[in-house]
Amino acid sequence: MISKPQNNWYWRMWGAVSRWCKAQQVPVPDRHELHARALGADKSHTDFDDDDFDDVMSAFYAIAEPDNFDIQVQFATARKKRRVYACRRNAIRAVGQAGAENYIRSISQDKFGTSDWESLEVEQLKDLRNTLDARAASKRKRVAVASDEPNWTV
Repeated sequence: MISKPQNNWYWRMWGAVSRWCKAQQVPVPDRHELHARALGADKSHTDFDDDDFDDVMSAFYAIAEPDNFDIQVQFATARKKRRVYACRRNAIRAVGQAGAENYIRSISQDKFGTSDWESLEVEQLKDLRNTLDARAASKRKRVAVASDEPNWTV
């Protein structure tokens, strides 16, 4: 699901696509056809995940601002940046700030044979993020169980 700011951005960019097409006197494309081209299948924009949002917005910008290559690069790298951020966040949740970076390197080495985890491909980062998320959830569960145990010492 997209956030409210993403929804607002989506509609602003769709308006920009429509205005650009009208100014150039070319037909305004079907919005859902652009979704299908960008994603491989039509999908409601309210059901987009972040990757879908990036792909569709990139398509919108390609039409509305065809000379803006900076935004195209930004969308191309957004997925990787988001996954790197999520890996760090999940590692901090699992082991705390101080040990997070070494923790990620160690897991990356075990899973992918490299401790240079930021150079992993996007799908590998997704796998690493999910592993770190599962380990952070496991820690939260252990802490919750430990706090529910009665204190029998007097």
